[in-house]
Amino acid sequence: MDWKDEFLRLYLSGEVEDHRQALELKEKNLPQKLYRFRPGNNMNFVRDELLGLIYIPFIGGLNDPFDSSSLMLSSSLSDYFDSIAYKKAFEKIWGKELPGDVYKRQAEKQLIELNQYFNYTLQTALRVASFSEKLTNLPMWSHYANEHKGICFEYDISKIVDPYIKNRLFPVKYAPSLPNAIALMEERMAEHKQPSFTLYDYFAMSKLDDWAYEKEWRLIINLGLEMVKQEDAEGKLAGQGMLHWFEKPSKIYFGAKIPEAQKATIKELCKNHNIEMRQMKCTEYGLKDFPME
Repeated sequence: MDWKDEFLRLYLSGEVEDHRQALELKEKNLPQKLYRFRPGNNMNFVRDELLGLIYIPFIGGLNDPFDSSSLMLSSSLSDYFDSIAYKKAFEKIWGKELPGDVYKRQAEKQLIELNQYFNYTLQTALRVASFSEKLTNLPMWSHYANEHKGICFEYDISKIVDPYIKNRLFPVKYAPSLPNAIALMEERMAEHKQPSFTLYDYFAMSKLDDWAYEKEWRLIINLGLEMVKQEDAEGKLAGQGMLHWFEKPSKIYFGAKIPEAQKATIKELCKNHNIEMRQMKCTEYGLKDFPME
């Protein structure tokens, strides 16, 4: 069994001891270094990140339209609920017997609306910052570092002393399909378990196989754990990113095609913060990093 599967089993169980074991297992598998690819053309962001502050965007603004989402895998009610019992409950609410086709349309509509509300609540409650395990990841340099014209921050995970921050770092689990909130909640109710805040983390950790090349880890910030009220998360903070303390980068890598003027500005900032600098180059042996000339 992949260690991520065992981690998720323990993390989602709802038992205190399992939760502790899950965090210990995750810490054992944390990479020594994580990499954050950035365009590097917004100097305010660069200054913040050199100080240890990272920008965490609103999930709805990320490039994956299904990021941190529940996808319903079936339109059949019987795949989620005991259809007879659910129909009786539905008729009790309506106060009359419902024809089969009317019941089916209303029940499916209700399930879809419930799933949509779950996604809305999840995306307003969470913010995520993304990292990769691999520095020489060509698609990452292309997609997130402005086609090699940007930068990449290296973070030494051993320097993170805040246990809260380390506990909020999660691996992304890639799968052929995304989890289904309706089915998961039904499963938990069948086991007489209450839904847990860890379910939100689970959805933020889950991505489709198409994204596996990213080798991603995420800092997942739950606004509820940060003492943000739900009405604020769904109100004035909805759709907005935020700055959050993380850790100062241990190194910065300049993209192979970074403009000289942009590079010069960032070099001065790095000197002021005593950050080691490296230069990426395209070589006959692939993408390599070299000391600054």
